[in-house]
Parts: sequence; structure tokens; C-alpha cells
Amino acid sequence: MTLKLGDKVRAPGRLLRSKEWKGRHQWYTPSWARPVEGMFVGVRTYVNGVCQYGNNYDDPTVFIGDEWIKVALICNDPRHAPTPVLYNECEVL
Repeated sequence: MTLKLGDKVRAPGRLLRSKEWKGRHQWYTPSWARPVEGMFVGVRTYVNGVCQYGNNYDDPTVFIGDEWIKVALICNDPRHAPTPVLYNECEVL
């Protein structure tokens, strides 16, 4: 399915980012999330991965991505930022 700019869509819930043990960063839809309904305004690619922190000032902090997710941005209020949802879970109304 391809979404077009301005389509009215619905998704089961928004995406949130968690920081887990040992530097793991993961995007997920929480179990308590409410359905999101609004206008489709764009597409982004979010990354899940591991953040490796340096030991001192000479070692840089490095993020290593291992999973890429296609995300749709849904706007339901012109005064707030768009809400990220999984692209594959969107349905056109």
C-alpha cells in the first residue's frame, strides 16, 4: 500500500523509543497505546541498534544500527508535532 500526502489514515498506536540494558535503543508500540487518526504528512526511517560508549575522552561514542523501520508521520493537530507510527500498520479511511 502506498500512502499519498493528505490521506486520512488510522494506526493502532504511536512509536516510542526505549533505552534498554547495555545501550540497546529500540522503537516500539506500547501495549497501552490508543489508536492514532489524522492526516498523512510524511515518511521517515527509524533505526534500532546498540550505542557503544567510549571509555575516556579519546574514545568516541558510536551507534551501530541493525534494523531499519519505515515510519509514517500522522498529523492530527496543526499546533503539535506529527506522530510517528509504523507505515505497514496504517489504513486509509
